Amino acid sequence: MKKANKLPIFTPFYSVYHEQANGTAILSKHDDAKNWYLNECMNLRCDRHFLYSHTAPNVLISRSSYKLNPFLKKEGFNTKYFGDSLHEVIHKLIDDEYYVVLEGVNEYFVNKGYNKKTQPLSADGLIYGYDDKKNIYNVLAYNRKQEYTNFNISQKCFSKANKLAIENGESGVLYGIKSDGQKHIFSPLLVIRHFAEYLNSSLEIFRPDIAEEAYGTVVHDYIGMYLDGLYDGSIFYKQQNPNIFLVLSEQKRFMLERLIRLETELSMDNKISNEYSEIVKISEELINLYDSYCKMRQDNILPIMKEKILYMKQQEETLLREMIKNVKDIML
Repeated sequence: MKKANKLPIFTPFYSVYHEQANGTAILSKHDDAKNWYLNECMNLRCDRHFLYSHTAPNVLISRSSYKLNPFLKKEGFNTKYFGDSLHEVIHKLIDDEYYVVLEGVNEYFVNKGYNKKTQPLSADGLIYGYDDKKNIYNVLAYNRKQEYTNFNISQKCFSKANKLAIENGESGVLYGIKSDGQKHIFSPLLVIRHFAEYLNSSLEIFRPDIAEEAYGTVVHDYIGMYLDGLYDGSIFYKQQNPNIFLVLSEQKRFMLERLIRLETELSMDNKISNEYSEIVKISEELINLYDSYCKMRQDNILPIMKEKILYMKQQEETLLREMIKNVKDIML
């Protein structure tokens, strides 16, 4: 058995939640499994019960979990069955070029095994390497400062934590995941079909009086309603969720990549992607504006944010409809 091994990791294009990052951090820009995300994974979704519970909404990108990508191989194991072989299983998976996803591993028990030389493991992290001489696993996860980064954890502490968790009736799951290496084609027609689904969204279709999830561009309107609630006091100041704007920004950045890919594949000019770049910049501005609001409670920022969100929605709808028309003119 090898004494050390480390698999390559890449900048994840979806990374706000571990379930997203675990699938995207293992894909190079040339990996065909990435085409699945380009083809399929773009729609926003948002709960609506925050309007009645006076909380912050939960905004997500549909189908962005690694579990839903059919072009990733997945092997799952409950940690309670490993006994003393946990270390060996992780080794064998990595040696077989599987990245190891930790899911449902209780962070409390892991942190009980924390020592000052290594960081405590954030639950649901990704193990991409090991070094037996140094007694460490190489992990990509959120640290205590909520930064998504790579760091090391102690193999010995992790094994102890797993045993302690099992003794306390807790257990997690290890998933081995990797790209299946199959050819998956980028499909302009499939992309514009999903554009149309994303655009088929309004307050008439997803009404505020229904608490189920809303999908598509109307999510921008619901984020605006959340900001209204913060501004008029119906939603308490402490009901903060920075992930709303992080998710929104990642969705816009990857949408831009998708548009550039369409222009390249179909030999179009770059007019649409150039104009869409403004939307990406606005989404990044919103992260900073919301951060300022959360830190200093500058209520005057909230109407500015809402105006930017609704402008961003309007511009995006216009550009995506234009792209749908252009692709149809070329291909149909």
